[in-house]
Amino acid sequence: MRFAWTILLGLLVAWGSACGGVSDDDDDSGGDGDSDSDSDGDTDSDSDGDSDTDSDADSDGDGDGDGDGDGDGDFTLESLCDDVSQILCDSAMNCCPGGWPPNDLTICQDSFSLNCQAGMNAAVARGDVIINPDAVPGCIDSFRGLWADCPAHLPEGGGDACNDVFVGQLAEGEACDSDESCAEGLECSWSQNGQETCRRMPVDGERCLEGNCARGNRCNWQTDTCYHVAMLNERCEVFDDFSDTCRDDLHCAGGVCRMDFEAGHSCSISRECLSNFCNVQAGFGTCDGGGNEPVDYCDPAQFSGGH
Repeated sequence: MRFAWTILLGLLVAWGSACGGVSDDDDDSGGDGDSDSDSDGDTDSDSDGDSDTDSDADSDGDGDGDGDGDGDGDFTLESLCDDVSQILCDSAMNCCPGGWPPNDLTICQDSFSLNCQAGMNAAVARGDVIINPDAVPGCIDSFRGLWADCPAHLPEGGGDACNDVFVGQLAEGEACDSDESCAEGLECSWSQNGQETCRRMPVDGERCLEGNCARGNRCNWQTDTCYHVAMLNERCEVFDDFSDTCRDDLHCAGGVCRMDFEAGHSCSISRECLSNFCNVQAGFGTCDGGGNEPVDYCDPAQFSGGH
């Protein structure tokens, strides 16, 4: 199922220009800017990336890996959101050479966690969604890896490893308010009676349903047929000068999806550019406008909704 971290990641779209990498002026042998000898960026020496001394990936110190501090190894929505929010905010702070004031770090963590919980609280409380504990560690690790190298731009598909964390319980035809509430293979979609219900959506090669297709697919309006959205390095097909079967930030070249070009990069056709516009003059093309704004890791307000 689609994971609700996409709501969280959407808050990061307006980030400004990047500041650079992690400061490393403390002479530690790990090279990560803290005072211990590992390279995970926290101040303990167990190399798991959190700030406690047990061997799991959370920072509550109870050793069970679920982040809620009770030692029983289960996961709640609150503990899950707290863990991801801590990773996001700690990583952003560590990517700024001067760090952040402690109060700004707290505001960032609290804001992200509350926004994360708000999207799923009602569904979890009703039992429309349950949390799959086996999928949580991989989700947490994916978010830690997402920021490990202080990427210049917000990565696409950052929550892909979290797709199996929320498991929908609603059957086909039942009323719903989110895709996560629906059972595997179903999505929450408007039906003809004007109500959102769990429905099976068409996939690659099937006729579009009112212009829509299942997640991971899109509708080719020329043929009214769904096609699979190809990821980086996957095989692809070109429709015209502006569109192909690749994800939005990719373009099809030589039958394979490749990264789109930023503004100012040379181009020969519009779909090669992030802006989807190649300005061709005198036989020479340049990507015009668009592109992703670089991340400003040194502005805490951008990570906490402007508070």
